[in-house]
Amino acid sequence: MIGNGPKDKTQDVSIGRGCEMAGIVQHETLHALGFFHEQSRPDRDQYLTIALNNVASSKKHNYQIHTSDESDTLGIPYNYGSAMQYDKKAFASNNQVVMITKNKLYQDSIGNKARLAFLDFKAVNKAYCSKKCKGGVKCSNGGYEDPNKCGVCKCPYLLTGKTCTEYIQNKSPGCGGKSVITLSSSPVTVKPKGKIECVYTIKASGSKKIKITFGKANQIARGEACYANDALEIQYLNDKTLGGVFKCGQPKGSITSEGPLMLVKYNGQYDFNFAELTFSTA
Repeated sequence: MIGNGPKDKTQDVSIGRGCEMAGIVQHETLHALGFFHEQSRPDRDQYLTIALNNVASSKKHNYQIHTSDESDTLGIPYNYGSAMQYDKKAFASNNQVVMITKNKLYQDSIGNKARLAFLDFKAVNKAYCSKKCKGGVKCSNGGYEDPNKCGVCKCPYLLTGKTCTEYIQNKSPGCGGKSVITLSSSPVTVKPKGKIECVYTIKASGSKKIKITFGKANQIARGEACYANDALEIQYLNDKTLGGVFKCGQPKGSITSEGPLMLVKYNGQYDFNFAELTFSTA
């Protein structure tokens, strides 16, 4: 979401001590480019419940909504994974949760400080670069034409190819099994382990859905948010531009996809990281 700033004036990027993480630098850079916080969008209340009674009186202004007269969402949907979205306890006066996601699966995914979300990049492109290319390529799955390489698409995370129709192939033998798994009647289990990255593309036939069940795991859990670079990422929604649910620590239970395609990424930052993931039709 972008708004107007002072004309003919430079915008400083404020980076102080404790703000060295890439996502924080990107967050402040987006402010300099005119972007507001995600939780200030006009449609915020459709996606978050705000417990203002848990916010310090002097900080409640941080939860004011910018009207559509003051801002422009650029046609970009609300994104829990945005670098402009604060974490669930931001400005809490009592260490209680302030922001409750309407989609419960994303509760621990808000407040990401590891990277810009795909929709953050897409919003910047719409605001500043949309006229650079002449539309020489049709991007699939919500991708957009790369302003630095016209004719090629920039793709949502975990998708690739010139038009975003291809799937990432694992290079590490530690990922085990195939990168693209087509489910039949039998469940499939993968057990990535160690300091590697693995992406699994799970497909089901027809209109069947996919269920991922979490077994034993050891992923890093940091503070109030589950960071993208340390987490299991599960893209279960049909709209892949919205990004995935992040799971840290030892996740329990299962997640069922909206449709017949699920994308999952294992991020192993340390040798002791591991996960056991079972995929089945639902």
